[in-house]
Amino acid sequence: MDLLDEYQKRGLTVTLRVVEEIIHDIERTLTEGERHGIFKDMRDDIQADNKAEILSKLPVIRERITDVKDAFGLEKIYRENTNEVLGRLNFCWEILIGSKAKGLAGYGSVSKGLDEVLDPQMDAIIKLIEEITKVLKSH
Repeated sequence: MDLLDEYQKRGLTVTLRVVEEIIHDIERTLTEGERHGIFKDMRDDIQADNKAEILSKLPVIRERITDVKDAFGLEKIYRENTNEVLGRLNFCWEILIGSKAKGLAGYGSVSKGLDEVLDPQMDAIIKLIEEITKVLKSH
């Protein structure tokens, strides 16, 4: 007799997959240190001994997740990098379309001429996203 039905298994799998991804992101953040981006800089303010302690606990969390996966027969998914990247690019495309002048009307009155200044920039980014998408779909 299974303790979880299929819906419960699916829900638990999704939850643990999200936790696994967050743990991976935390590990990457701790090992990369400072990062500098266009809109966000990450300052490495975690002391080395604290970082080491946190990093030592992450494999234990992964072990626990594996134990739950094995105990309840939760399924592992297999995804290609292509699909992962395409999914993220599709999300970028959608939010960029919504960030054109017309889409910003939801945040308040749009200044006259904004579409002439903003939209070509957004269109250029969208075009690059579409070009990358095309490259991925052609292989």
